Amino acid sequence: MWVRNTSLHPDAEVTECVEFAVGGIDMRRVCVNVKNGGLGGAAYNGVPAISNAPRAARYLVTLRLGRGDERWPLGPVNYHFKAPGETGPRNRFPFFVCHDWREWLVKLAAHEAKHIEQFRKRDVCSELSCERFALERLDQYRALARASAVPPPPPAAVTPARPVQLALPGI
Repeated sequence: MWVRNTSLHPDAEVTECVEFAVGGIDMRRVCVNVKNGGLGGAAYNGVPAISNAPRAARYLVTLRLGRGDERWPLGPVNYHFKAPGETGPRNRFPFFVCHDWREWLVKLAAHEAKHIEQFRKRDVCSELSCERFALERLDQYRALARASAVPPPPPAAVTPARPVQLALPGI
């Protein structure tokens, strides 16, 4: 997998989020372009001729992390960016909340990676199964973040400072 980041976010954090999101999916020969732009993404069964992907790439994924003016948290919304009050009784897509750009990236990258798996297996492309997989990965990401959170150190015992005599050389 190649991860190409042209977004405003740090390369290391972007790569870490993408690698976590696609865990368990065969991402060999997939070029993942992470960039700015309206929140959204796409997975391509093949690589468009105008792409900057390496020649060895067989698939292309584009992930857009926003324009920089997003208000986090995002949601609750569904796949179609509809809030619970904006959907009808036939809505099948689960609602989600992303607290920051990292969570959005994990969710989006997992969704598009699931499409890559569908392409490889020649399965029917199901947005609903991709979205369910993405939200499972997002839950796992959050659980890992909670488990690895370092608790703040206990308050240090306050000891009165002892005055120190200053010594000047030659005096």
